[in-house]
Amino acid sequence: MGSPSWRAIVPAMQPSCSYCASNITGRYTKWPDGRHLCSDCQQSGIETCGLCKRPSLDPRRWSGQEYCNECFDKSEKCGLCRDILTGRYYKHEKVGCFCSQCKDDSKQCQRCGVPSLSALEQGGMTWCRDCYNEAPTCHSCGDVLGRKSFSLDRWPDRRFCMECTHDAEKCDFCAQPVSGDGFTYPDGRVSCDECRATAVTDIAVALELEIQARQWMGKRLRWAMRPSPECPFHLVGADEIAEIQGKAFVATPGFDQRERGLFSVRTTTYRKGVEFMGDKHEFGIYLETGLPRAEAYGTAVHELVHLWQFDNYPKKPVHRQYMEGLACWAQYHALLDAGQSAHAERLLANPDPIYGGGLRMIKQMEDSVGFDALPGAVVVRVGGKWNR
Repeated sequence: MGSPSWRAIVPAMQPSCSYCASNITGRYTKWPDGRHLCSDCQQSGIETCGLCKRPSLDPRRWSGQEYCNECFDKSEKCGLCRDILTGRYYKHEKVGCFCSQCKDDSKQCQRCGVPSLSALEQGGMTWCRDCYNEAPTCHSCGDVLGRKSFSLDRWPDRRFCMECTHDAEKCDFCAQPVSGDGFTYPDGRVSCDECRATAVTDIAVALELEIQARQWMGKRLRWAMRPSPECPFHLVGADEIAEIQGKAFVATPGFDQRERGLFSVRTTTYRKGVEFMGDKHEFGIYLETGLPRAEAYGTAVHELVHLWQFDNYPKKPVHRQYMEGLACWAQYHALLDAGQSAHAERLLANPDPIYGGGLRMIKQMEDSVGFDALPGAVVVRVGGKWNR
């Protein structure tokens, strides 16, 4: 009789519970995905997922229902609150699907139409964050422009909000609304931050601009000018310029048109008895302190033209359009050559019949005779002699 054949009898390996991690010794439940549930866990009342109906040790609760993490992660979410969509929901082409609760809690952006839980109210409009960050802003206060925005005649390329346009104080130099308190000069003029940033308040800077203006006039216009010591520059307030003219300057709210510079000549006549011995002329050019640098430069050119006119125009009254028109014409071209086209175009658009109208009249003459011949043509037009 042969020897018996022996073989090891290995008991079947019992699985471990997928929820409590203990080895299962009795009855258990097996799920198709390989998870096991021991009888103790089953009897303990573990919450089951509302979708797959499987127990979950770490359920996610939404709308009174428990979900396992796996089902929650795979389920379609609300495009606003990112919770699982259950029951009735809505759809937007940009947000996707969103739940009924978010529909009640959200506000619709009035620019793009997207519902948002973090909508902002500004300028009489409701904005989503993206539209708010991309929206154009008021040039003065920096707030987002709402349903209504405005531009000014002097700044057609800039937009301002309703509050700045109607309620804010206006800069006495550029007419745009002043953000905050601005800066107030001793004579009451108010400056915005932009004008204040390049304001000429130092006589040394004003004299640099005089040199620059004289160099431009000599090179571009080929004019011979009286030397600087004969016509000194002064940097004064608007009240002092008015006083020299026999006027009174009173700062008022808002922007006021006024002369930003002044060419002054004081003539003293000398006689011996009744015999005329001659005249002595004392010249001076006054620039308003606080002018932005570009405007101060243009004003320096303008007033130096009046000095040139004193020597080249006839000694008789000349219509102011020919006086101011030629001065504005030189100022216009000097600003263009300095890269200050915005300031130059505002001169051309000035509705004042003497300054703006005079410049437009001289520009028409320039179109006919050319730039180089224009000064001589004006001198002849007003009754003077041009020998150049």
